[in-house]
Amino acid sequence: MAKAIRIYTIRPCSFSSEALKLLEELGVDFENVDLSDAPYERSKLIQQTGRRTFPQVFVEQRCIGGYTTLADLIDGGEFQAMIADES
Repeated sequence: MAKAIRIYTIRPCSFSSEALKLLEELGVDFENVDLSDAPYERSKLIQQTGRRTFPQVFVEQRCIGGYTTLADLIDGGEFQAMIADES
């Protein structure tokens, strides 16, 4: 089974939209958690990761970064390896 991918986004945010587009184009299953109308959860996430920008992309429970990091990892094939089924 492939690893779980979760992306925390806000609107309007072009980086969030572009990250979602990258994941959709890659054809992977992911969960989008829109924190636009959830200030408490947004604050908790910022406190947890230390990152104030969005999106925030997680593989399993690990934050891998935002849009730029995701794009770089996909371009280099590292993201695909990171989420690959290891069974």
